[in-house]
Amino acid sequence: MRHAQQPVADMLHLLQCLIPGMLTIVMVEPVSGQGTWTTSRGLPPVEWVDCNKAQLTAVVGKDQYAKLRHAADTKTMAFKATLAK
Repeated sequence: MRHAQQPVADMLHLLQCLIPGMLTIVMVEPVSGQGTWTTSRGLPPVEWVDCNKAQLTAVVGKDQYAKLRHAADTKTMAFKATLAK
């Protein structure tokens, strides 16, 4: 995880869980010899979802937690990376 402050990352990830798709974290990285990678993440990492299972289940319920965890674990649903040369 590339967030400098864990409490800030936790707040962002919680918002991503509560309103999926409304908060997207974007990182732009120039890579020598390749171009510029742009990575967009609309859901928190599955590791974060797993570590916060009890709290998330209490807030969103078991069924929604299961859907959220599945989406966070599916790379094509959780984030998108593009390369611009």
